[in-house]
Amino acid sequence: MAAEGWESKREDPGSWRLEGGALHMAGRGDSVLIGTERGFPREAAPGAKLRLTLKVAATPRGTDLTKKSGDDAALRVYVAFDKGGGLFSPQNTLAYTWAEREPAGTVVRSAHFSNLHYVSVGAGPTPGWVTVDRDLAADYKRAFPKEMSLPRLKGLLIKSDSNDTKTSADAWLKAVELVP
Repeated sequence: MAAEGWESKREDPGSWRLEGGALHMAGRGDSVLIGTERGFPREAAPGAKLRLTLKVAATPRGTDLTKKSGDDAALRVYVAFDKGGGLFSPQNTLAYTWAEREPAGTVVRSAHFSNLHYVSVGAGPTPGWVTVDRDLAADYKRAFPKEMSLPRLKGLLIKSDSNDTKTSADAWLKAVELVP
């Protein structure tokens, strides 16, 4: 993954590894975060969809994405938009989130950062691999209704965390794609 520009954004990258062509992230009471800006910034074509192929074995328990004390998820794919700031402090970011109970399509503003909104793509363990498509422009407009258009994409971050609830998470990500 380093050859493709991905790097660990936490001190201990030991909680993630490549297995069978997929990124496997597992942790207990901690968080795993990797990211890349390689190939960015880039435009998203009109009508572009974000496609995720993932599998979740365990979601953190006792989560509530609206509160700092429950802000955990088995998997998050952060899409940072190019409106200033760095990859960790861009002005607007969507985090496509697979957590314990939020139904797919739910949009929640982060309790930690006013410029970050979670878009639920599903909840609970999956029966196997699932593919999720999300309309980037529609999700961006729901999260940031005052914005006139979808900005360029700045970078991607992938996270699994259970540090707030002190429980565990176990998820795989096989693909992150931008499709027309």
